[in-house]
Amino acid sequence: MKPIFRLSIAVAAAAVLSSCVDRANDPLLLPVGMPAQPASVVHPLCVGDANESYNRARQEFEKRERMATVYAPSAGDNFEEERQAKSQARMTYISCAASQGYKAVY
Repeated sequence: MKPIFRLSIAVAAAAVLSSCVDRANDPLLLPVGMPAQPASVVHPLCVGDANESYNRARQEFEKRERMATVYAPSAGDNFEEERQAKSQARMTYISCAASQGYKAVY
């Protein structure tokens, strides 16, 4: 009886903790036409593409800084680079969702 009781407590705790996941900033994927895959599959796929796009943009900025030996970046440049990397990641996400048959609504 004890192992079943412990298992049920563990499952209940996992259910309670999974409801605490913050999904406030996730976009709503609205189907356009007849998508081939459900939104629960498309979202992680597109998030992975967007993360890779963000990392690639940040690496490009770092490479440019290393190539320019006389260039000293200021705080404003770092802010601008971050803004550009985030916007590139967002556009990658939107284009990925659109290619899968969804419209991302924020």
